[in-house]
Amino acid sequence: NNNNNNNGDNDNLCSSRIHSNFDYIVICTGLEYGTALQPSSNVIRAGNCTSLFRARDQLLLSAEILIIGGGIVGVELAGELIETFPEKRITIVSSTDRLLPRFPEKAAKYAECFLLNAGVTIIYNELIIQQKLENEFLMRSGRILRADLAFVCTGGQPNSQLLKNYFNDCLDIQGFIRVNENLQIFNHLNLFVAGDIISSCEEKLAQTANLTANIVVNNIQTIDRNLSNLNLNSNLNSNSNSNSNNLLKYSTGIRPMLISLGKYDCIMIYGEYVIFGFLPALLKEAIEHKIMCSMI
Repeated sequence: NNNNNNNGDNDNLCSSRIHSNFDYIVICTGLEYGTALQPSSNVIRAGNCTSLFRARDQLLLSAEILIIGGGIVGVELAGELIETFPEKRITIVSSTDRLLPRFPEKAAKYAECFLLNAGVTIIYNELIIQQKLENEFLMRSGRILRADLAFVCTGGQPNSQLLKNYFNDCLDIQGFIRVNENLQIFNHLNLFVAGDIISSCEEKLAQTANLTANIVVNNIQTIDRNLSNLNLNSNLNSNSNSNSNNLLKYSTGIRPMLISLGKYDCIMIYGEYVIFGFLPALLKEAIEHKIMCSMI
């Protein structure tokens, strides 16, 4: 907490319940995975960890699984379900004309062949618009699909509602937060941003979120050392030029991606290059193992 008496607009956050002083704030509110479907006991949002843990027990009792969305999350989920529950009947409904629409067609074709050969049904250019009964889902065409359990894997929207009243000018047209190269909000240099909520032209990946988090931690530590004896609000902006050279910078770019299809198959994408099979699967397993070990 900042014990100095500051009059700037960045030193406190107010709500009907909380008034708290701060030296730095890190905003990492991520994405919100919305859906046209009303909350239901058998509709699981893929971005909600609590729901996913609950889904394990439901999966054991479900014969027909519906996956809404044919992007990375939907494809990876289908691959995991095929391997773990090969007896389940799985249907993917995609609003686009192919899987993985933001990636090379070669990757989409490989994922499609893998899933079709495993018995997955894929429906393109369709939307789920309503849950009619507990196990019935209405598509835009009027067709009804039956499923015991549905996973919402559609693209997420930025979870930035809390900023609109005070920092609306810092949001882009989609609601993502615009930042400088040091991951600070423009004109509010003690407010940092990490993860999927950052306004950037790149895929929202775990590796990117981890990278931005490390940069934010480093930059706060650097600023804190440089300004340890100064009043943050009155001096941070005036000293930003002298400090910015010592801060780590974040830049967007092409990064390798690994899209798993179960444990033994995977698609590796680097720009327009696509490699698939067992070797990318081994690479992804090694990366995941390294990340999990670093969290212990």
